[in-house]
Amino acid sequence: MNEKVIMAVLPVIPTILLITCVVAAFAGQDWNVKGTIFGEENPLKKAEELLPFEPGAEPELLEDVDLKISEDRSKLIFEAVLHCPLNVPITIKEMSAEVLLDGNAVSISLPSAVEIPAKGSKRIKLEGSLADVEFPAQLSGEMPITNIRNMKMKLNISGIEVELEESGGGVG
Repeated sequence: MNEKVIMAVLPVIPTILLITCVVAAFAGQDWNVKGTIFGEENPLKKAEELLPFEPGAEPELLEDVDLKISEDRSKLIFEAVLHCPLNVPITIKEMSAEVLLDGNAVSISLPSAVEIPAKGSKRIKLEGSLADVEFPAQLSGEMPITNIRNMKMKLNISGIEVELEESGGGVG
């Protein structure tokens, strides 16, 4: 190529790239100027895509809940099936709570992150050590699900980080 041609083309390349990007943006929005410049995604429409707004269908988030002491009496184990009511998967990054056990607060937590598929279910298990807890010998096996408090969760919902925290009265 001739040196004059190269010198004439080089300054035009950024302009060509800019025009190509603008044309691609308009083409991606079906040549809608308002949609391209301001974004036409309605927040309510996006919420409807994520959340299941079915009349009268309030799903049970937890089921098959079980709180028990391990056979060797070293751990408190909370197991449950957690349902995802959303149309997108949820990742539970962290989950913890305190369980009142004969006047002692035992901390339980999720050992690792858990992903629940969109509209799906997953069995979760939170565990806590009973090494520093003294309790009567009659406490063993399965126990009623009461006196759970200070529940904390960190979730990732479609790239959005959500932290939930409950304190005080507890569940029961």
